[in-house]
Amino acid sequence: MQDAFGNTVTTSTAPISFTTQAGAALSSTSGNPLAAASGVAAFTGCRIDKPGNYTLTAASGTWTAESGSITILVGSVAKLAIAFPTSTAISQSAFFTQPVVTVQDAGGNTVTNSTAAVTLSLTNAPVEVTLFACASASTAGVTTFTG
Repeated sequence: MQDAFGNTVTTSTAPISFTTQAGAALSSTSGNPLAAASGVAAFTGCRIDKPGNYTLTAASGTWTAESGSITILVGSVAKLAIAFPTSTAISQSAFFTQPVVTVQDAGGNTVTNSTAAVTLSLTNAPVEVTLFACASASTAGVTTFTG
């Protein structure tokens, strides 16, 4: 918190909130809003859940301040997500709905530059079952299976 001359108002304990544009969630391990201590709110562990370019806004009452642009990049590969709705299939025939596997970072964002090889296998099958004639194509972190 500063006065009109840019001096920190060391007596201020006003709560300050920290936000960004709609569509992305900003979180902080120190809490949000955060009460100022000696006129300063020191946010820690801040993160934004979606990649993109953002402006951060600090606000207290009618006072606001904005940061310059900050770029959030997609994180490293942390998990796979499979889109394969529960489906009935006919033996020796292609599935009615084909599986799609997405390579994601810890926040669930698609890692579009991933070169990870994705394969399918069966587990917990009630009888001996073979998965065959399953072709795949990978583009921008998404592997689509056919056949």
